[in-house]
Amino acid sequence: MKRYHVFFACCTLTTVLFSSLAHTPALAGKGGKGGNNGGDGNPPTVLYEIELLGTFGGSLSRAHDINGAGEVVGMSTNSASDYRAFVATPGDDNNDGVPEYEMFDLNEIADVPQGWTAHTATSINQFGKIAGILLKDDGVTRAVFVYDPNVSGPDTVNLTIIAEGTGPRASINDLGEVAFELKDSNGSHVHLYNSITEDLTDLNIVGWATGLNNAGQVVGTLTAGGSFPTDLGSGMTPFGDIDQAWAINDAGSFTGDTLAGRNAHPAYRYSDDDGLRLLQSGKRAVGMGLGINSHGDVCGRIDNYVGFLFRDELGLLKLDDLVDGTAGELATWFNSGINATSVNNRDSVY
Repeated sequence: MKRYHVFFACCTLTTVLFSSLAHTPALAGKGGKGGNNGGDGNPPTVLYEIELLGTFGGSLSRAHDINGAGEVVGMSTNSASDYRAFVATPGDDNNDGVPEYEMFDLNEIADVPQGWTAHTATSINQFGKIAGILLKDDGVTRAVFVYDPNVSGPDTVNLTIIAEGTGPRASINDLGEVAFELKDSNGSHVHLYNSITEDLTDLNIVGWATGLNNAGQVVGTLTAGGSFPTDLGSGMTPFGDIDQAWAINDAGSFTGDTLAGRNAHPAYRYSDDDGLRLLQSGKRAVGMGLGINSHGDVCGRIDNYVGFLFRDELGLLKLDDLVDGTAGELATWFNSGINATSVNNRDSVY
């Protein structure tokens, strides 16, 4: 069965949303008022079901990324309120085509060095390699790590520290390259690590990296303000009118939030074909695009932490309109709102 995966992060429990493509024709056409409903102006047919991943005994978990196999990474608290990096893997024990997830603490399955804790996992590639952040026992020092679940056996280590003194996020692509922010006496610079050659390159960008594609292009935010994508031919291309860039796909299209006017920061998608396209519901929408897949579908949040999914053929769809139970039930579960933080490709097969 073909399934289309989206997950969103919230302040209480990490959630995975998944749907069958068979439902998509019911939403065909442009949305009605606000762009968040069906073409006839009525709420669209329910497209998603929810699975709560839970926590490690604490009150908080956040999802950061999902790959084509539906594996999810993020962070969760335990009963002592300690932050722990996790990977959640889907199974189908009931043979009904609906994935059941199991969460694993990276501190228990990875070779985390003594004196460190795997604090959060921020990115996962199609081969299951994970990039994230370790926190030293001093509670201050961060380090970027890469975890490879395929490494096993005596005298091997499946978790490698790339660099200490880093920012809070790292992104990994299918080539094993890792983009992250490294802080030193010269400030915060974006770096790119090659796991094959073990070369660490300073991209001479003062800011932080938030996304990386398989062409090696990086997106992020400049310390001086504005965002950037890196161009493989000419270095960095700054976008002063774009406040932040959060994710980039292999075609070089990226998403984030803009500085479109006073008190307005709409989510956007930028592509070579369409240029800058604002993604908003109504005349004013404060939000950001946080994930983009190879089809150009964007997910993120708008307004008061309302998760959304944007597709060209459907427009902007609010997730709480697409979930069985609607907004009232979601508000009961997530009283501080939701973010949709990553989306994988709709033609993934599970």
